[in-house]
Amino acid sequence: MAQFCLKEGIVAILDASHPYAVEVSQNSISTAEVHHIPYLRYERPFVQLSVNSCQLSVIELNSFDALLQGNYLSGKRVLLTIGCQNLHLFKSFHQNSTLFARILPKPESLAMAIAAGFTSDKIIAIRPPLSKELERALWQQWQISLVVTKASGRAGGEDIKREVARELDVPLIVITRPQIIYPQQTDCLDEAIAFCHKHLSG
Repeated sequence: MAQFCLKEGIVAILDASHPYAVEVSQNSISTAEVHHIPYLRYERPFVQLSVNSCQLSVIELNSFDALLQGNYLSGKRVLLTIGCQNLHLFKSFHQNSTLFARILPKPESLAMAIAAGFTSDKIIAIRPPLSKELERALWQQWQISLVVTKASGRAGGEDIKREVARELDVPLIVITRPQIIYPQQTDCLDEAIAFCHKHLSG
């Protein structure tokens, strides 16, 4: 990344990578510090829960290790909406659980799901976010009894999953975002755009 920034004459870094792309953000921060390049992290806003929202069905865990070491999956019909990169962690759990994977409609994602032990009848390839009606129908069609997702914000459909979990009384496990200390951060898109304009016009 440092070589790219120097070669291309990068004047500012707007880090708008996925909330779980830890390595990308760490490399961006390091490059910005070493080469004195202005840096701003744009983070997807967290899902804001209403005061009256009952979230008894939501379990927040800080890592996949915490999920896999606990007795959460055994005997359950589990829908994994965690992307394809972490599906391999669940390969040994097919014996004691019925696992379904929802992935992006890309050949590489499908290949990773199959390598992780998911058969074609346990995979759905679709780009999020889904409508509330489609999300609910999918859970009901597969008779899902547990859903695992990441705290990806509205862009990843987290808010809809929380609503459907509450309505269907299906437990939802949310893997919280990695803790990274950003030198400068915003969840306001207008601020991110203003940051770009400022440094491009300088």
